[in-house]
Amino acid sequence: MILPISVSKRIVVGLVVVPVAFVWIWLIYPAVAAIPGIAVCMVTVAVSRRRARRDTADAREEVAYTTNLP
Repeated sequence: MILPISVSKRIVVGLVVVPVAFVWIWLIYPAVAAIPGIAVCMVTVAVSRRRARRDTADAREEVAYTTNLP
């Protein structure tokens, strides 16, 4: 028996969509979902490095000031 075209199209679409959806859910979506978290981590690291540099500069300036007192 020959399947009607609509049924065979549905089968083909199902055979294509299901694996693509599976790959999207298990491989691509977690990577896309992780982007905001990665961005937050990068900003946090940049801010903490900047703060550490500023604190180091302040400490050096303070040491230089206190050692040069008469």
